[in-house]
Amino acid sequence: MRASIVPVLLLAIALFSSTLAPGVEGQSLQVSLAGKIPLDMYRILDLEWSPDGGMLAVLGIDSGKENWSLVILNPGMGEVASLRGPGVLASSVAWSPDSRYIAVGDGHMLRVYTSLGEPVYSALLDSPITSLSWSGDLIAVGGPGEVFAVKPGGEVVWRATIGMKDVLVGSSKEVVWASAPSELNTTIYIFNVLDGSLVSKMEIPGAASSLDASPSGDYAAVATGWKAGDGMVDAVYIIDSMGSQAGYIEAKEPLEQVSWSPDGSMIAASTSNGALMILSLDGGVAWSSGALGGHIAALDWGPGMLAAGISDLGGVYVLLFQVEPGSPGDATTVTTTLTETVTSTLTMTVTNTVTLTLPGVNTTVTTTETATETVTETRANTVTREHTVTSTVTIPLTETITTTSVETVTTTLAGGQGGISMEALLLSLAILGVGVAVSLWLRRG
Repeated sequence: MRASIVPVLLLAIALFSSTLAPGVEGQSLQVSLAGKIPLDMYRILDLEWSPDGGMLAVLGIDSGKENWSLVILNPGMGEVASLRGPGVLASSVAWSPDSRYIAVGDGHMLRVYTSLGEPVYSALLDSPITSLSWSGDLIAVGGPGEVFAVKPGGEVVWRATIGMKDVLVGSSKEVVWASAPSELNTTIYIFNVLDGSLVSKMEIPGAASSLDASPSGDYAAVATGWKAGDGMVDAVYIIDSMGSQAGYIEAKEPLEQVSWSPDGSMIAASTSNGALMILSLDGGVAWSSGALGGHIAALDWGPGMLAAGISDLGGVYVLLFQVEPGSPGDATTVTTTLTETVTSTLTMTVTNTVTLTLPGVNTTVTTTETATETVTETRANTVTREHTVTSTVTIPLTETITTTSVETVTTTLAGGQGGISMEALLLSLAILGVGVAVSLWLRRG
């Protein structure tokens, strides 16, 4: 007899978490998930609200990975227009101040469409486009190591060379902000939007990852990060239109995108771990979403609401957040319930082998019996976590997660566990043996 047990256990664990940062003194926010818009794209490149807040333009690579795709959305009504462009070189999108036109940077091509997706003009530039910002009748363009302004039709009005790497631009009615990053620092240049004359410049540590002009046009927010000692410092610099530092917000997490709130009182930021943050201009984190489950490829806070473009294994989509002020000092208890149901299936295979040798007869009889039994057991565990926060998020926080665990055990035992009892088997073999012995004896006689 030989016995062996071979267990195989497959266990899947799913976790759902929401991390909320406490609000800064004197501020409280109510942040709610207002919508989720799936997109037929492979990846999001940029998105921007129209200045009137009525439409959201999303630029990306199409699902076939062969063309760029521009989708114009009305959050209340759905898709307004969808365009496909040649190649995958598109990088940036920008609305005109009157919300009537939209510009797309497509490699060396500047393409302008109406708000309904109808083509207006295309202009071939002598430099690739890395970022766009529309100011009045001019479009500020960032390229590899330079910034320039283009008027309707594609004529370049002025150009300035400011470095070697890709330039980010932001603009207001009077000035254009442009970043010139290097390995250790970034120089922020401020140009007169009409003639390109240099107004001022200032240097900040680290390589800038994002730049956004405030709605009033008086300031720009620049996200940057640099190494300090054994760690990293991640922060947002606020720069006024004269090139002076007007504010500084340390974020404590690597930042990728920044966007001003419509009233200019706060700044939304995305982090490298896929979380959203709302930063108070007095230097604190007013709200944090925790990881949203994917990479935040683009971010814009317009008059409509805060929009975040998400790309992950589950697809490409835009999350819309409604942000409203709350009462200072409000506290809400958020409860997260995790229910885990585990189903275990135990399969036992029992093999019994009986060998009978008859005395005085050169005959051996071997009989093998195999029986299989399956037992299924289900158990559920529920864990509830509670925490109190000042800034709250009303994204649904209750989720039931079911996982299945399969366990297979194969055993060889000496005892009988089949449908035929061991006693009956032995009796049958004994009778058979006696019969064989009698038959042989009669043949000899």
